Amino acid sequence: MQEGTWFFGYGATLNENVIKNRKLSPLEASPGRLDEYRLVFDVGHMGDGAAFASVRAATGDACVHGMLYCFSEEDFTAMMRSENAIAPPKGAEDNRTYVPELVKVTKYDGSTVQAYTLVNIKAVRAEQPGGDQKDKMEYKPSWRYLAVICEGARGNELDEAYTADLAALEYIKGPAKKAVQEIDPSAKKFTLKKLAEYNGDYSQNMTVGRNGHTMIAQRTPSPVYVAFRGKVFDASISREAYRSGFLGGLAGRDITKHMMTFAYVPSVDVDGSVLEVDEADGMNAMQRDLLDSIEGVMTVRNKLVGVLADG
Repeated sequence: MQEGTWFFGYGATLNENVIKNRKLSPLEASPGRLDEYRLVFDVGHMGDGAAFASVRAATGDACVHGMLYCFSEEDFTAMMRSENAIAPPKGAEDNRTYVPELVKVTKYDGSTVQAYTLVNIKAVRAEQPGGDQKDKMEYKPSWRYLAVICEGARGNELDEAYTADLAALEYIKGPAKKAVQEIDPSAKKFTLKKLAEYNGDYSQNMTVGRNGHTMIAQRTPSPVYVAFRGKVFDASISREAYRSGFLGGLAGRDITKHMMTFAYVPSVDVDGSVLEVDEADGMNAMQRDLLDSIEGVMTVRNKLVGVLADG
């Protein structure tokens, strides 16, 4: 058995193309089954939109099939970062999406390994005294997300019955919200150079206050702006994600191409049929649906502050 840390992927991460897209190189990979858990879609729900996957403890014959990966320390950390599952520094606010949980997974050859899998942090908190039960609500996956999972399940030859059940799930097409923030003709225009100034940095941004006879210099960060499809949004609400989290380094940049690369889009549908590519824009319907969905999420979460200009 390889030396390293085992990770059990059940959502997009059971797809080999997603692993490659994130530049991860497993030391070993094998199909596996997580008993007494069930697959749920309860992560990152936006209004009437779709949600990403998690797992929850269950009873009886419930189980989740997925992929076991043995990662080097560097790649395991990279996986945790890509899923926004890195614990914050002591005393800092915990804005993680997932928390790692150590579980026993059975390989298809019958052997078992201890592996980390990811659980929705909000659902975990909902189980605690005073927790918000709304955070345990379950939704549907998006079209693209379910297609990614199904492609991975077929490609890795997961249990046929389980794969068929995945392909039969209902899913959501289109953006999380149909209402799109309209652009005012007089909207502020940002060049890429100007946009880069809004990267959440503390430099050249100081305020001074008094505490008795003591002068206190308090650093104040700039807003975090990002551009998507020509629109510029104030994404300060997700400051840590864009500066050092799973979207690290993207604050103050045009993230359109990055999101298309980061969010792998398969060339086949949920049922395995090939998606046709439109010669006009070189994209298939799922790629366009993804762009619409991301713009919908950006619109719901962030304030539109301008447009991207040439130069």
